[in-house]
Amino acid sequence: VYSAAMKNTYLDKDGDEHYKFVNLDMEEYRDIETTIDAFKSVLEMDAYKNLHAGIVIQTYLPDAMIYIKELYDWAKKRVQSGGAPIKIRIVKGANQEMELTEASLRGWPNVTYASKAESDANFKLAMNFLLDPDVAPYVHTGVASHNLFDHALSMLLARERKVEKYVSAEMLEGMSEAAYKVLKDQGLNVILYAPTATKETFTNAIAYLVRRFDENTAEQNFLRHSFGLQVDTPAWDTLIKSYDDALALMPTVDQGPYRNQDRNQEIQKETIDVKYYHFENEPDTDFVLKANRQWAEKIRDKWQNIDKVGGFDAYPVVGGKIVQRDEQIDVIDKSQYHENKLAGHYTEATPEDMKIAIATAKEDPDGWRKLSAVQRQEVLMDVAHELKLARADLIGVAAAEVGKVFSETDVEVSEAIDFANFYPYSVAKISALTGVEASGKGVGLVISPWNFPIAIPVGGIAASLAAGNTVILKPAEDSILCGYRLCQCFWDAGISKNTLQFIPGRGSVVGEHMIPSKDIDFTIFTGGEKTAYSIIKSRPDIALSAETGGKDATIVTALADRDQAIKNVIVSAFHNSGQKCSATSLLVLEKELFNDEAFKQTIKEGVESLETGSVWDFTNRIGTLANLPTGELKKSLTYLDEGEAWLVEPHFTDKGNPYMLTPSVRWGTKRNDFCHMNELFGPV
Repeated sequence: VYSAAMKNTYLDKDGDEHYKFVNLDMEEYRDIETTIDAFKSVLEMDAYKNLHAGIVIQTYLPDAMIYIKELYDWAKKRVQSGGAPIKIRIVKGANQEMELTEASLRGWPNVTYASKAESDANFKLAMNFLLDPDVAPYVHTGVASHNLFDHALSMLLARERKVEKYVSAEMLEGMSEAAYKVLKDQGLNVILYAPTATKETFTNAIAYLVRRFDENTAEQNFLRHSFGLQVDTPAWDTLIKSYDDALALMPTVDQGPYRNQDRNQEIQKETIDVKYYHFENEPDTDFVLKANRQWAEKIRDKWQNIDKVGGFDAYPVVGGKIVQRDEQIDVIDKSQYHENKLAGHYTEATPEDMKIAIATAKEDPDGWRKLSAVQRQEVLMDVAHELKLARADLIGVAAAEVGKVFSETDVEVSEAIDFANFYPYSVAKISALTGVEASGKGVGLVISPWNFPIAIPVGGIAASLAAGNTVILKPAEDSILCGYRLCQCFWDAGISKNTLQFIPGRGSVVGEHMIPSKDIDFTIFTGGEKTAYSIIKSRPDIALSAETGGKDATIVTALADRDQAIKNVIVSAFHNSGQKCSATSLLVLEKELFNDEAFKQTIKEGVESLETGSVWDFTNRIGTLANLPTGELKKSLTYLDEGEAWLVEPHFTDKGNPYMLTPSVRWGTKRNDFCHMNELFGPV
């Protein structure tokens, strides 16, 4: 972009030639550090040393001044070493709804001020700092607002401090022509900016316009009251009060970030009276924060090198004992396939182990079933605490064994903690209802999958234990280490090794020796449809809760926001390497979109931009497959139906690592084609 700005110059009103001016903006808080880093790192290159470029800072962020001062320090050094000054456009911010949504979804504090007065106060603080004579020569200022009071303050400060040449008033084209003329009449340098759109994408421009209308007609907004505004009227008094409220807050308004989660800090166990407990979701890790990125690096240092301490090993746990044998099965770290690194080993359970486990679960020697719902709730909430303590290890073992990137396992851990808190909370509420009696079914067998190796098994175990059952966990063969580590959280919290037992091994052996047993009262299964049917066939009378696969489609119409559609389709289709039953496996487009070459090219470029590789390299968004491609997935990589073509062709990266499959897109799939009718369970 900067190269194009320097190549495509323009002439000003005096006929002088200039480079085009580029402003970098960021919509979301999570992008601010990345955007600033990109801005500085590129402008530090010799080729762009003399380019005058800008960046936008939103002052509804309480930490805005931190970023502004850091940019000033950097810009001053740049100018003093012979480079061009930069420009900061200060805006109040117009993305609060999205920030509020993300904060509520992830359990984080909102990043913005709660009131407009605080945002306005911070805007004035930024203006006061940037229009200082010691700052302005290095950092020019764009005061972006439709509030004439703000522009009046900017004008007076600039004139008083003799920095007018470094300041511009900036407004959105068409929002207030009267305000624009007033500012021009006062001799201000006014910049109008406007969205541009092609005929084909004009609906996006309309959406932008509607958003601005909604923003600028809000009750507290200046523009709402500005049309026909006169002194000493109710509208004038409203605006004066709003302005005075902001001025009054300037000395005390918060100047630090609201989001300060730090996973490095020791987790303190809360004292909770379950009678007054109210369930709340566990916050995910905010990897935008530097402290949490450092925490992630510690996880990587441990688990990428876990083989140096012999790996992480898993064993059968039956009848209250850990069963250790000489024979072990190696678990490879698929991200370090060529280095032959091991994540650990496991010992398979024998048919005799399975027999003992069933008998122990039926007997319930430690009396789990005799506990009240509230007593079970107290213990399971201790499990939730242990899961919190184990978050780093659970992320690390899933990366090493299954090849999941950190951010995808992190949300699983949060969900697992929620399960351990919510299920017993729900059982206690139900048990307390008048006229309702609730009791466990007896012995539960939880058969969990490899694609969500933390949340799903914890959910099955926690629900079963909360209801007063004893439980046997049989994890998928590709996630046995994960299953063992999460069971340790239950045992460490006080759940006995008789109440929760662990059976690692092959599904076929479990199917032969456990499913047919009449002492298994129910099974919670997540996995393939064929396996679910085989369970029913083996034991028709079993109480089975089965979640199996599916062929999920996303439909995009011509009236959709195309950029948002592509963004979300790519996330759905390829995150978790496409290894989930909810992944977008089929994209159904209206004819107008299907024939739109620009839309098609954007999908192609978006998919190709996904970095695939080692989970230990944090630049990669897509990790490894959990297992080698087989069945429908394997066929889909080489077979095309008539009329189909590869928009993005699959290949194995990392020098042909057979577990490292890049995302791919087949184009032109028709009704009843192979990829229409089959679940692929991979990044295709």
